[in-house]
Amino acid sequence: MCVMRPIQMVDLKGQYAKIREKVDGAIREVIESTAFINGKAVTDFAKNLSSYLGISQVIPCANGTDALQIALMGLDLKPGDEVITPSFTFIATTEVVALLGLKPLFADVDPATFCLDPANDIPEPAGKAQEAYDELALHMQRLVRMRLGELLIGAPA
Repeated sequence: MCVMRPIQMVDLKGQYAKIREKVDGAIREVIESTAFINGKAVTDFAKNLSSYLGISQVIPCANGTDALQIALMGLDLKPGDEVITPSFTFIATTEVVALLGLKPLFADVDPATFCLDPANDIPEPAGKAQEAYDELALHMQRLVRMRLGELLIGAPA
């Protein structure tokens, strides 16, 4: 007799079970060192990420919201500047724009990819917003190419 078991969308428990010793050991090392901010684990991660991406500088951060904020802060935008953002996105995208006093310009996404689609009507930004969009788009394209290279041939593109 065949027993049916439910198929989980993401089996975090199963994934964790496969790497439990390594994860638990890494967590234990950080806790025992009490170096939670810029400790060895963070500096090692930064060094490995920099090497993997082939760039000289990275900024490790706690989450995607922090990463968006750091990226936008690095563009020297001023309060009131416009930032193009997808209309279909997680709230953090717009939250960071608002937190920095910037003005979101919402653009529709491609329904097949859920990414901004240049073929759709993307609002015309003023000044630095276009520069910011161009710069972020360039970096995102590089990361996507690298990730696709990994998936298709097992090595960064």
